[in-house]
Amino acid sequence: VFLNEDRNKIPKESLDLLDKAFVAARQLQTLISNLLSVNKIEKEQLSVSPESVNYMPILSKAVGDLSSQANQKNIVLNIVPPTETVPKVLADSVRVGEVITNLVSNAINYTNPNGKVEILLKISPNEILTTVYDNGVGIPKEAIPHLFNKFFRVSNQLQQASKGTGLGLYIAKSIIEKLHGKIWVESEVGKGSKFFFTLPVATQRSSILDRDKFVSEAIQSGTLNY
Repeated sequence: VFLNEDRNKIPKESLDLLDKAFVAARQLQTLISNLLSVNKIEKEQLSVSPESVNYMPILSKAVGDLSSQANQKNIVLNIVPPTETVPKVLADSVRVGEVITNLVSNAINYTNPNGKVEILLKISPNEILTTVYDNGVGIPKEAIPHLFNKFFRVSNQLQQASKGTGLGLYIAKSIIEKLHGKIWVESEVGKGSKFFFTLPVATQRSSILDRDKFVSEAIQSGTLNY
């Protein structure tokens, strides 16, 4: 908040240092969070608490929190305004925020300075499709089937672009699948990447039925935390 509200009052040299410190702190926080999440996934204890929630505030906050990371590389980061009303989704706002953060942060990491990262929404009667698009370095075809595996990292040129742990996409996939959604990627080297994920629309009836199903499954597997 401080960096976003007072950027014009801070000398450029000091602002650059603050931006770098903020990004480093966020990366450390993400690493710790990811390691804890992986531990829970492996023990089948990763909890989700799905409920009917407004999606746009979750999306806007996650993207806004990454503005400093994008600014460091002069990357244009924005959400393309949807042309229709965005319905509520059946989701866990905290977990979905983690998914968005992972995907957008990766997009920024793998996009060259002065590039762009955009988030688009497509609304259908049963689900919302979110697309995280970048015009970055892209992903080799042979790497795509392995992207969502734990600790997998693309080698050579792409590996040098980021110091990630190869955990973010593994965690994102686990979360989205627990929320009965899907996640996948389309990419081509030199032409950028598009990561997609879906979340179920929360109609009044489906929210009740789906939440009961979530709770029942969670109790059986021991993953629901009260």
